[in-house]
Amino acid sequence: MKLSGWKNTLERIGIAAIVASLVFVGLQMRQEQEIAIVDTYGELSQSCVELTFKIGEQLEIWKKGLDGEQLTDEELGVFAVQAAAVGEFSQRVFIRWMRLGPIDPAVAASRFAYALYIFPGLRREYESAGQFSSSLRLARGSVLASNPFESAVNGYLEQFATENPAMPSEKPYIFWAI
Repeated sequence: MKLSGWKNTLERIGIAAIVASLVFVGLQMRQEQEIAIVDTYGELSQSCVELTFKIGEQLEIWKKGLDGEQLTDEELGVFAVQAAAVGEFSQRVFIRWMRLGPIDPAVAASRFAYALYIFPGLRREYESAGQFSSSLRLARGSVLASNPFESAVNGYLEQFATENPAMPSEKPYIFWAI
C-alpha cells in the first residue's frame, strides 16, 4: 500500500475514533442527567413527606388557616410558617422541573395557584408575603423583579379570576404531592 493510502486509512480511523468518543460523551451526559432527575425526585419526595408530617402535627391550624377562619396570634404565626413552607416547596418543584424536566414546570405553578384560588387564607398569606418581599426590595434599593415562579403563579391567578373555575366539592388540604 502506498504512503497516501495509509495516511487516508489512519485519518478515517482517527475520525471514527473522534465520532465514537463524542457519542460516548453524549450517552454519558444523558445518563448523568437521568441520574440527576432520579436524585431530584428522591429529594423532592423526601421533602414532600417531611412537609406533610410537619403540617400534620398541627393540622387543625392548617385547615382553619386555609379556609380563612379566625386564628389567634400564635396560630397565625404557625400558619404563616406552614404556608411559607408549602410555597417554598412548590417553588423548588417548579425550579427543578424547569431545569431538569421532564415535567412542565407550569404544572407546579398552576397547582399552587389553584390552591391559592380555592383557599382564601393561603391566598391572603401569599399576598402578604409578596407585599413584604416587595417592600424589602424597595427598602434595599433593589430593582423590582419577580421570579419566574411568582410570575407564573400570578398569571394563573389572573386566568382563574377571569375564567372562574368551579370550586371542588372536597378541598384537598394536602395538595402539594409531586
